Amino acid sequence: MVRGPALGLLTALLMLAPGTPATAEPRGIDLRCREGSGPWKPCRMEVESVGERWSLIVGGQRIEFRQDGRGAFAMQRDHSNWIPVEASWSEDPALCWDGICAQGDLPLD
Repeated sequence: MVRGPALGLLTALLMLAPGTPATAEPRGIDLRCREGSGPWKPCRMEVESVGERWSLIVGGQRIEFRQDGRGAFAMQRDHSNWIPVEASWSEDPALCWDGICAQGDLPLD
């Protein structure tokens, strides 16, 4: 879990370009993802608004994420309820949200 100054840095990185206008088609980035300690798999990140709204498509499942501008993150799977999640960096390095990790050219700015 990221705390203190590291959380502030992580939040700043994720908010470098908040409010980037959404286009008719979200920007897609090929990454590697994993859930928990499972294997790394190819996945795709679709960015609706950098630092604010994005999705990970992992094995045909869409996992939506949003950030409220104050550093609070939420995740939604298969149109279920939004749940709060913590963002952290793993040792790999990978950016993780409560066990869902993405590795690659993440659009932090």
